[in-house]
Amino acid sequence: MASLPDPIRRTLENLKKGYQPPSYLVLRRINGKYYVYKDMRPWDSERKKRKTISEYLGRIRDDGLFIRKESSKEDELENARSIIVAHGGRVEMPKEKRAEEAVQEQTTLREVDEKILTILSMNARATLPFIAKRVDLSVSAVENRVKNLEKRHGIRYLAEIDVDRLGFFKFIILAKFLDKVPDPETIRAIAEKDPRIQLAVMLTGKKYDLLMYMIGEKSMEITYLMRDVVSRARLGEYPAEWHFMTFYETYGFVPLRNEFLETLREKIVKKGRKNIDVLAPKREQIFEREFAVLKELNNDGSIEFTEIDRKYGFDQGRSQYAYGKLVEDGIIKRITLSMENVPLKYVGIDFLKITELKDYYETRVPFLETFIRGTDTLLTSYLLAGDIGSPYGSILFKPVFRDGELEELRKDLSKVKGLEVETATVTKTILGKFCYRKFDGAYSVQQQVLVDRYGYKQAKKPEYAEGAAKKKQSMWDL
Repeated sequence: MASLPDPIRRTLENLKKGYQPPSYLVLRRINGKYYVYKDMRPWDSERKKRKTISEYLGRIRDDGLFIRKESSKEDELENARSIIVAHGGRVEMPKEKRAEEAVQEQTTLREVDEKILTILSMNARATLPFIAKRVDLSVSAVENRVKNLEKRHGIRYLAEIDVDRLGFFKFIILAKFLDKVPDPETIRAIAEKDPRIQLAVMLTGKKYDLLMYMIGEKSMEITYLMRDVVSRARLGEYPAEWHFMTFYETYGFVPLRNEFLETLREKIVKKGRKNIDVLAPKREQIFEREFAVLKELNNDGSIEFTEIDRKYGFDQGRSQYAYGKLVEDGIIKRITLSMENVPLKYVGIDFLKITELKDYYETRVPFLETFIRGTDTLLTSYLLAGDIGSPYGSILFKPVFRDGELEELRKDLSKVKGLEVETATVTKTILGKFCYRKFDGAYSVQQQVLVDRYGYKQAKKPEYAEGAAKKKQSMWDL
């Protein structure tokens, strides 16, 4: 094995992982080419000894590509294919195979990973058999791929929580410091004391130095809220121009800090079973068990409901029932994922100011299309996007992997009339985190706007809740 070329050796090692005794894979070199056989040694009762039976499976090219024999048994072929694809290899299908099978066999590892990431971004509690069916791999191959992705990208699972349903608004605070810019550690120490601030980032650009994303009560006037945040954070000690605006999210979300959930508990947890009629469609109270589910799923979206029941002393099944009600009422949109390790260059921000409303609405289709367009990266086109009211426009947060990528987006924006664009770059995330995932654009608000307002044909929405095609079933039933 040591004398084999590396591509040959790696492919053989990966292939062997799918075979256990009494089956063995052996490699034979014939006329300078490498051939793979499956050897079995069943007991020959007549001769009172074991006999060797060899079955030819295919050959390995010098570049490591495994070309399997067309006449091999289908289950052996599928096993070999799934193992190789799961470990980074490629499999070449016989020409006689059906066209769709040939295309699937040539699917690259990256494309498989992207499909898996999309499924888990849309429903992180999807079962391995469900994912395997969607990506046309064996369950064991999918399990390997998921584990590899979790390790490589630092994936964590969490709930996407809609605080609008609980009586809160989202705000963006922007600051341009006039004299000295506080150092990031000073801002972090100040901002983390206010549980309403979920995200704080330093910027480079002409217009702003600091951006904070916060959640405030709907009942509080925006002027008072702004004065309260700035004074409590002691940022008023640094002369600055402050801009405070309501942020209506239209794409993506910012994961909630645990500190905010604790304040949430104090404000809206409703014990007992009073006022149960206020649950739908929007409500500003939740029960103790629902808060427990929110808190636990915000920390770990993969936690078992039986574990939540045990931890909080609930009757068996109460946590899953509470989860179902939270999903039903739209408080939990989905269990999703976020990747901690993504090879980004930076996060770019575009501040869009609408100057001519009529022109904008008549020409904004290219802009909306950027939300539903597929990407060749591990993430969707945007991390976060939302509308603002003063000035009227939008703010876009875009992950940038390569030079020139942000400029490509601005080419699309240049086609939109009645629009001014200011740009900035995130230089440091001080507090909180973005959610890095691969969201399916068919489920976006932008897709629905294209359908409802601009006559787009409704894109087929892949089903991410298992069994939904057979019966109406929410994700909490799984």
